[in-house]
Amino acid sequence: MPPPGKIASLPHAIRQEVNMRLLNGETSTRILPWLNALPDVKEVLDLRFSGADVNDENLSNWRQNQFRDWERKREKEESIKTVAEYASRLAHTAGSNMSAGAQAIATGKIMELLEASAFDDESLPDIIGALTSLRQADLRQLQLDQRTRSLDLAEAKFQRETADLFIKWYDNEEAKAVAAGKEERTVKIETLRQMMFGENPYA
Repeated sequence: MPPPGKIASLPHAIRQEVNMRLLNGETSTRILPWLNALPDVKEVLDLRFSGADVNDENLSNWRQNQFRDWERKREKEESIKTVAEYASRLAHTAGSNMSAGAQAIATGKIMELLEASAFDDESLPDIIGALTSLRQADLRQLQLDQRTRSLDLAEAKFQRETADLFIKWYDNEEAKAVAAGKEERTVKIETLRQMMFGENPYA
């Protein structure tokens, strides 16, 4: 590989500032004077390029290559951020949870890529990883749904059994006598509990 050019040899923070200036539409007539006047830039240029300034050709090469790569990456990051915000709003509006909305949108995005074949060998592991993550999230949601259904069934069963016990003991004379007694409420409750369920096995 050829050695890095002048701008590519500069510190990361300065390269980022160059990219932001290009993104904002600044021309070389503004960027180059600012850039060549920076002490850190002068140090790199003196050490590696015999003190030669960054020129129009250097900036043009950077614009056509590294800047374009940075711009594409930035657009992708912005797209992901936008999708995440949309998922949050969608889930909130639908009264659902964030993960459900995000999963639905992420799945749609992946399917678009697959249908359009808009990926290469390098991006394939990322897509496989995304699909795997979605599958794991689906499994976790399924397990949560199953636990929720089990709790709902248990609660319904408990309510039915409680109602059945109430009917059974409502007309029981012994239970009526306990309820009408002069003992404290907690004593009455414990006596009725023992009558209905037996002795406390954990006592």
